[in-house]
Amino acid sequence: MATGRPKPAARSKLLLVTLAACILGSLPSAVHAHASLTTPRSRNEAFFNNWYANGGNGLGPRPFRPAGSPGVCGDPYQEVSPASNMATFQGPVTAYQSGQTIRVSVRLQVNHGGRLTFRLCDRKTNLDQGCFNARTLVRADNGKPHWYILTGSWEGTNAGRPEFANIDLRLPAGFSCPGGCVLQMEYYTYNSCVEQCPREDCGFYADRMNRILPVNIQGPKDICRTGGTQEIFL
Repeated sequence: MATGRPKPAARSKLLLVTLAACILGSLPSAVHAHASLTTPRSRNEAFFNNWYANGGNGLGPRPFRPAGSPGVCGDPYQEVSPASNMATFQGPVTAYQSGQTIRVSVRLQVNHGGRLTFRLCDRKTNLDQGCFNARTLVRADNGKPHWYILTGSWEGTNAGRPEFANIDLRLPAGFSCPGGCVLQMEYYTYNSCVEQCPREDCGFYADRMNRILPVNIQGPKDICRTGGTQEIFL
């Protein structure tokens, strides 16, 4: 079906379809969506209705959690993921060149600290996590996969003043997906636990501290996936 869009040169263009800020992480004890991808426009931005853009879908009601994990684009596990259908009728939201440095913007409506990771699947239908895991984008400044949230405050965003993280990422060279790609964002919060990480990368998180949070709950935190308290806010 013709879309009226100019056809990109196959040798250099990378069509990027952003469907969702796909949010994954540790086993939850509470679920509240507090971040969303604004540039390029994620699915929850493009299909905005009368709900909060940073709300997404996440894991859905607690009774469904034992059945498994949410969809790769954050859809509740009890639902059939609509991601493929949305990709089909919306089409690409932007186009980039392979090897290009791109800037992504994330709205932190409620800042819990932690890290952001971005992955790219080279198709827009039949999505699965293996496709995303095969291509983790790296930061343009240091070539590493994670961007740590080291500034801002939990109180400020809760008061209705969203903060934005602007992150420069490098797209893979010699890569193209003329049928459309999907970008996945993972927000792994350090609200109740932290991952072990190099101090030069993650700053105060290396000391099991989260200085983004209010003083009374800053830490020290448990190490994630070691039997302590684990929590993710979606």
